[in-house]
Amino acid sequence: MTMSVGRIAKVMAGTCPYAVWMDIRHPQIEEDGRLEKWRQQHDQLVSLFIDEFQTDHPDWVVVTEHALEIQGITGRIDVLARGKGNKFQIWEIKTGKEYPYHHKQLELYMAMMKNKNPTAILEGHLKYIDGEPLISDTIDTETILDNASQIKQILENDIPPAKKYCTDCRWCIYKETNCPQF
Repeated sequence: MTMSVGRIAKVMAGTCPYAVWMDIRHPQIEEDGRLEKWRQQHDQLVSLFIDEFQTDHPDWVVVTEHALEIQGITGRIDVLARGKGNKFQIWEIKTGKEYPYHHKQLELYMAMMKNKNPTAILEGHLKYIDGEPLISDTIDTETILDNASQIKQILENDIPPAKKYCTDCRWCIYKETNCPQF
């Protein structure tokens, strides 16, 4: 079974593993108009970013929606740019508000890229529609991938992870279901 980077990043950032586990087994099927509007905004923002980036870096190769897979963990980098000297920039473009798991998602993409190309010189950028990009250039690839693999195993298990109190429990729709805190 493959697991998305986004789901693993949510657990790495402290989101309740039980809620993520339940979401995997009972996904919301209906999409409303907001999701389509978000996709359009995201695509427009990515296009604007690429135009600006290529103006400043005409010798870099830029691709969008770059798929990655390692150890059964899959993801899609919004924008991947490659320059001379094995230099890479990974850009995650966000149209909504900032969440802690966005940073973990970027770190996981960087670790996956570093694992596939150990000599790569990486920069990771998290760009919000209304803000300056946050930049990361140092990661512990082995630790990040080990943590992601452990989380993947927990989420794939047929038995739900133990519920425990976390900051998300105030909003978690599963908090009433056998949660020891309530």
